[in-house]
Amino acid sequence: MADAPLEHIETLGVEEIITILTRHIRALVSFIAFIPNAITSSMVIAGCAVYILSIDFSVGLMIGAGILVIFALGRYAAKSAEGITRQATHDEQHIRVLLRQLIEGAREIRLSTKRRMRFINDQIPETSSRVSELNVRTAKIFLRHSEFVRVSQLGFVLLILLYSGFVADLGVAGVGAIVIILFFLQGHVGLVNAGWQRAVPAWIAYKKISDVVEYLGKLSEQSDRVVPQPENWHEIEFRNATFRYPTLNKSEPAFSVGPLNMSISKGELIFITGLNGAGKTTISKIISGLYRLNAGSIILDGQNLDRSGILSYREYFCVLFADKYLFDELCPPHGEISKPEIHRLIDTMKLTDKVDVKDGRFTTLSLSMGQQDRLAMIDAIVQKKRIMIFDEWAANQDPMFRQYFYNELLPHFKENNQTTIVISHDDRYYDRADKLWNINEGKLTEVS
Repeated sequence: MADAPLEHIETLGVEEIITILTRHIRALVSFIAFIPNAITSSMVIAGCAVYILSIDFSVGLMIGAGILVIFALGRYAAKSAEGITRQATHDEQHIRVLLRQLIEGAREIRLSTKRRMRFINDQIPETSSRVSELNVRTAKIFLRHSEFVRVSQLGFVLLILLYSGFVADLGVAGVGAIVIILFFLQGHVGLVNAGWQRAVPAWIAYKKISDVVEYLGKLSEQSDRVVPQPENWHEIEFRNATFRYPTLNKSEPAFSVGPLNMSISKGELIFITGLNGAGKTTISKIISGLYRLNAGSIILDGQNLDRSGILSYREYFCVLFADKYLFDELCPPHGEISKPEIHRLIDTMKLTDKVDVKDGRFTTLSLSMGQQDRLAMIDAIVQKKRIMIFDEWAANQDPMFRQYFYNELLPHFKENNQTTIVISHDDRYYDRADKLWNINEGKLTEVS
């Protein structure tokens, strides 16, 4: 998962990935753990079959044929249950979506009686009831087959008695031996046959995991190596760089950005502006190497950036996205953390009475959105990356910190010769920029 292209992970979505990591992998592991017992029971069945053949060949063939019929009917039952199980899996995934909405949208739900009642009385109960019904239908299919197996055992015993009485006299010892073996085989035949019930979700899981692995593995980055890059870089160029979002449905139109022809120099301050949905955040992911180009190239100091260097290239960047994920652990460049520097930054961000750092971790992340953004800024400063990208960082800040960002932080990064790219709608600060880029419907132009 860590080696998969980011755009493919985003296309799959959180719920799909969680379903794979929980239900599907659990089903596959359960079936794999069952296989050794199934093999052992199969060997026992085969050995007993050979012994019965030695007593009477015709009886052995009849019993063998009967066992094969049982297994064939088990396969039929599994085939009948596959579609039902697949639908149940889909509905369970939808329940997880609803529960996530119930938790993350707790405030909004409490402000709308209609929406709350819809969740409580309709959506969750209806989906849960449908899943239960589908699971019961699947259980009934295999229960009927299990009952057939038990009845078949009695049928075999009756068949042996009739065969011995009217066709061939097997003798008391022969009949007794075969009947005892049949009762002995009951558990083993049942165990092997029960494998069909485990095989159905395992097969669905295998197909789903295989499809996802193939989808994510097309551009896997596992072969890349992080190679130290020279500190004194000078320029990054993008030549006809184009990115198109992947889609699971090929008939759906895909949003694309580019072709981009632009350059980024060391120490520059660049502003990116544009309407919502125009592609500003997408460009930040292209620039930082998180998205792989469909066409065009990235040139670093005259050298074409190929796949083998993408992980090293990303080490240049620190990006604070608008929808950031905030880790509690600080990530300094060489493993050391200067406590005076951290405490100075915490004080500067007016978080002294809210949070501290112990053993390299923030003591809490339970802060307002603006405070979390300031905490993320502390982590970004500590990382000391060569290129900083801020996606609407000042949008959630009060006027004091908005001015601090534009009037003090950005000049500080420039003095340190760090390149800074700011996605912002604060047009009164655009005159601070060395370059001003505007993006509209995925097309980038430089504003003079």
